Amino acid sequence: MSAIEVADYQHGVVHGQKLLASETSGTSTVTVTLPANTQTLVVVFAAGGAVTQVTCVGQTTSLPYPGTLLDSTSKTGSSTAFYFSVAQQIDAQVTVTVTGGPGGNWWVYADSAVHTVANLRLASGGGGATNTVQVHKLAFQYNSANISTTGAAGFSIYTPTSGDILLDAWVEVNTPWNGTTPNGDIGWSGANGLFAFPFDTGEGLNMTNTELQYPGQSGNNQLTGNNLSSLRDISNFYNLTLGIMVVSGTSIVAGTNPLHNGVRLVPFRFTSATPLKIWVTQNGASNGTNPGATQGTGTLFLATATPS
Repeated sequence: MSAIEVADYQHGVVHGQKLLASETSGTSTVTVTLPANTQTLVVVFAAGGAVTQVTCVGQTTSLPYPGTLLDSTSKTGSSTAFYFSVAQQIDAQVTVTVTGGPGGNWWVYADSAVHTVANLRLASGGGGATNTVQVHKLAFQYNSANISTTGAAGFSIYTPTSGDILLDAWVEVNTPWNGTTPNGDIGWSGANGLFAFPFDTGEGLNMTNTELQYPGQSGNNQLTGNNLSSLRDISNFYNLTLGIMVVSGTSIVAGTNPLHNGVRLVPFRFTSATPLKIWVTQNGASNGTNPGATQGTGTLFLATATPS
């Protein structure tokens, strides 16, 4: 049996396993009683290389319970485990049957946690590649290193993986900045950052504005930006404005595509692992003047994806 690469996500009680049966290589079947609140039946083989199939069948209904192979060869030698979902306990007892083994000692556990198993080799792209979307939560504050250095501002806040995709970015101001017109932005070299780039100006993000509960919504169960747009917002606004500029009345000017010269600010692809920087200056440009803030905390959120 060839090894597979898996990601095992356990939900619920972390230390909720109970040993139901301990068997030897001479035994290929065992019947166990499921304790209350069992979510997953775990069958573990000390040497499972010869095992070709494991089934878990209800004693009363004779129905098979769904299972997943977890071959942990790369982590713990030749040990192999099978997970069976028994959250819907139709039977009080189940029979576990092993085919092609077991080749050594094996055990059956009841687990009060739910396991979700993903086969990484079978993911899109093959070779272990996965399409992974992550939201990075990155903290910064008024006195982070070089965040407001006059003429050369920039606090290195995130090191990207070359080839990854930036889907969106936004800033939450938790404690408002004081000082002289504190404006923030993110980027690398050059005066203007990503938030100001489409407009060829500084300003960027107003760091005196904190998050607010969206007005008029029942319950006020969410926080949103107060004059703190996301990169996707800015990109959409710029292209909408560009489109309006070339519209004559209700018709597009002949021969003109409103987005022909548009800017796809996001998503974009990182082409190197050069650290992304964040800064706060008086005009929002990285070469601007220190606003002289003595307070201010914020969080930068980056939504990234790893393509297959």
